[in-house]
Amino acid sequence: MLSLFIFGFISVFAEINLSMITSRAALRSYALSEASEINGGLYLYSGGTSGYDYRVWSGQKTSVEIIEEAKLLNLTVETVDTTDTVGCYISVNNTDGDTLFYGYTNDKPVKVNDKWILPSTMGNIVFNMSNIPIKLAKQVSSAYILSRDEYGNTQWSELYTNGDKIWFSEASAGLENSYIRVSYSDGTVESYSIATGNFLPTINLGLSVTPVFSDVSTFKDVSLVTLVVKSTRGKGIIPTIELVNTVSSKIKFDIQTSEGKRPIRYWYRSAQIGDWSAIDVTASTIYPIEIGLPKGTVYIVPEWNPIDFDEVSQPVATGGG
Repeated sequence: MLSLFIFGFISVFAEINLSMITSRAALRSYALSEASEINGGLYLYSGGTSGYDYRVWSGQKTSVEIIEEAKLLNLTVETVDTTDTVGCYISVNNTDGDTLFYGYTNDKPVKVNDKWILPSTMGNIVFNMSNIPIKLAKQVSSAYILSRDEYGNTQWSELYTNGDKIWFSEASAGLENSYIRVSYSDGTVESYSIATGNFLPTINLGLSVTPVFSDVSTFKDVSLVTLVVKSTRGKGIIPTIELVNTVSSKIKFDIQTSEGKRPIRYWYRSAQIGDWSAIDVTASTIYPIEIGLPKGTVYIVPEWNPIDFDEVSQPVATGGG
């Protein structure tokens, strides 16, 4: 039997609003507000020299202003092979150097008026949003997105974390029936709705269990053990009888199946000794049968003639241990 109790203790954490995760547009605007530098580089597919440049600013810039900063990058690279492909990578980062947006192009040099240049179209770079780092209040040990599928099953997706930040993808922004569960290094856990960005208070549920062992019958300091074992067409479960004796004593047993079949033998052993002994039952045996048992815990296992009573097949146990 299980008795369930619920105590309505609401977890108290420092609530953080994660409104930036409620939609892709909100996440994109948050990323733009976090931008503080842009860097780019040209490199040769064949390896060798590469050229880099970067721009840093304080305060927030609009997307147009960030693009103007990109235009000021001085990107050059040297090559002796004009058939080589040149790649260009540009990223917009936050103050920690985390990538917020990135763009990439590549092309081969072309000769114009006896001068080798890179095609102007190679500079037409589109900035795509990267996974966005979101800073939380304290050190994070792990973070997951939990979502309910159409069948009500919970799907888990782990987020990348580092220090006090989690990385959130554009594809996950605004997910319905989903929330983020963040585990902090101090052992606390917080959850946030992805649809609203709001903190989700948790209710702790406690369970008090009062279990029983199947097919075990326990008796303490009794002089008579009476037991009827359920039988259906000679099939059932042979019970384990556990006796707890505070003193050595003779105990009588009156055991039969629900179909009136009695054991042909009683096996018993002390929990402390471990060796099995047996008492046979004959046609002249008078019931209840009496067995002298030692002090302590003793286990009794009745044995039937398989014609009268035998155990049903059971599935193989899968428990640990």
